This record gives sequence, structure tokens and C-alpha cells, in this order.
Amino acid sequence: MELSTNNEATKTVEATNAPHYLCFVTNKAYAPGAVCLAQSLHLVQSKARLCVIATSTTAHAALLSELAASPNPSSIPMDVVLEETPLPTYSHDKTHNGRGATLAVDAPRRCLFDDNREGWILLDADLIAVQNPDALLTILHEEMNKSIVTTEMFASANFRIKKKKFGNVDEGSNFNAGMMIVPRPLTSDGVALQALVDAAGEDDTEELLMNDLFRGRCGSLARGYNVPKRVMHHAPGVWREMIGNKEIVFLHYMGAKPWMIDVVKRTNADWESENPTYKTLEKVWWKIRQGELEVDEDGTLHGSLPLEA
Repeated sequence: MELSTNNEATKTVEATNAPHYLCFVTNKAYAPGAVCLAQSLHLVQSKARLCVIATSTTAHAALLSELAASPNPSSIPMDVVLEETPLPTYSHDKTHNGRGATLAVDAPRRCLFDDNREGWILLDADLIAVQNPDALLTILHEEMNKSIVTTEMFASANFRIKKKKFGNVDEGSNFNAGMMIVPRPLTSDGVALQALVDAAGEDDTEELLMNDLFRGRCGSLARGYNVPKRVMHHAPGVWREMIGNKEIVFLHYMGAKPWMIDVVKRTNADWESENPTYKTLEKVWWKIRQGELEVDEDGTLHGSLPLEA
């Protein structure tokens, strides 16, 4: 790992010895998301830092620039690491076709499956923390300290749009790889996943391949740890229930991102890109990014989430 030292807000993870979450940024377009995620972690008083792995020098430079341009950058608990990683290339540039990002822009999670890495918690750059997620650190440490590991991964089930509810990982539903815990990463899994990527077609995503590889080996996390924006529009009753119960830990801006301005790119990224429901959620993201949002009295951001468009 080569750690950047070009920014005052960037510190060595090993030197601080602080707990941390991991995040990938594969191109400069996702730099705003990673910084906003770190800002949200600070807002909800997480004790952990966000270690953002840039897979290219372009992404690395964009992260440092985005961080430096933030309100009060020294307060943002974020570290930037450069790990250059080649990604598959395809002829099209769509980032969402109803099944997720293509392999050309996917976070290369396969690189993290390595016997030489400690256990990790991965967060996608299009998440924001709505409340303190540090119970995940407890799960990670408990699983890492077990003498025998029976579950290789933990993640939340995907939200099923047609059924208007979340699936169940324990019953065979696919998990969403946007938030996942791997207590003891194995090189053999990384090699197997890379082989699947090498043989993949243009409609395949790393998440789909991971679900195939870890079928029956993934433990279930509560639905609140990974709540896609789609819930608000497609299951408003579930959305209101989750806000009322203060269940939401991470809100996931799947598809078009709040920081995307180009209409063509937004449309390519999301078949519902201009849905008014999601526009209201994007306003929450922008308030965090601009340093204009404050937590509720209970230390969460649930009060800032709209109940309806």
C-alpha cells in the first residue's frame, strides 16, 4: 500500500491505529461520494475513520482535491490510499442497466480477499451514514476472534422492487455488496472471484459473481444496514416504518448519484434518474456535503430524511 501524504487531512491508518471502514474509488467521478460518506460518519459520531482506496492515480488526485475543497477538511475522518488496480474494459459506458454497475466501474472487491489482510468492513462510495454504524466493528472483532469461522461474509439482502420488500439472505436471497463484513479474507476466494470476472460477460457485475461464489456462506445483516433509495418510492410504507423505528443505518444512493449533473450520464446510470422522490433524498446528500446538516437530538439523521417526495 502506498499512502498519500499530500494533504493535511490525510493521515496514515497504521499511525493513528484507529478502527476504520474501507471504501473503493475506481474513477474520479466517485470522489465526492467517498468524501460525503466520511462527512456523514463524522456527523453520526462514528469512532472509525474511512480508509478510501483509490485504484488509479486519477482517482487518487480527485479524492485529495475533493477533500481539500470541503468545509473544514481537517475534521473529516478520511484517509486516502493508492492501490493501482487494472479494471476490465468494455465498449459501453452505462453504469446501471437495472442489475448494477458494469465490471468496468465496479469496485474491485476481489482485491480485498487476501490472506495477508485483516478482516474488513467495506462501504460503497454512494452510501451515507444515517446513524452510528459502529456495531459493525463489534461484529467484525467478535468474528475475527472466533477459533472456528463458520460464516465467511455478512451482508444485507437486496431490496426486491417487484415484491416491495427486502429479501432474506438466510433463505437464499442475493445480498447487496454495497456494505459487507469479511472477518477473515481468503486469497482462494479472491482467486476464484477473479476467475469469474475474467470469464464474465458485459451484463455481469462483481456483486452477481460474488453472490454465486458465496452462496450459503454469507450471514445476514439487518435490512437497515443497506437501504437503497428505491425503498422510498417503491415501498413508501416500509420507508416510513424504517424511519419511525430509526432502523436506517446506511442510505444507499444506487443508480444516479446526487453529485451527477449531466442529464445523459444520469439517465445512463438510472432508469429512474429524475424521479422526484430521489431528488428529495439527493438534497439530504448535498446538505451533508456542504456542511449544512446537523444531527437530531438522538444523534441520528432520521429527522432529516423526507417521509415522502
